[in-house]
Amino acid sequence: MTVAPKLVEVSGEVPFGDVGECPGLSSRDPSLVTVSVLAALHRSEQLPHHLGVAPENGPSAEELSGATTHLAFQAGGLTP
Repeated sequence: MTVAPKLVEVSGEVPFGDVGECPGLSSRDPSLVTVSVLAALHRSEQLPHHLGVAPENGPSAEELSGATTHLAFQAGGLTP
């Protein structure tokens, strides 16, 4: 039994449905931004899923790796 079925419904529709489509951005950009934000916010429970589906939208494994490496320093997780 789901305690909040409407929340489950909209949390899948909003970021992945038409609201998640961003005019002015290529289809790869929202995926790259999502992975970047999840990494910066240390959302390790969501990150594997988004890293897995991001290449379907365009970012290469190399781009995703570069973005997360860059973020490790910019988001305050590591210092040079």
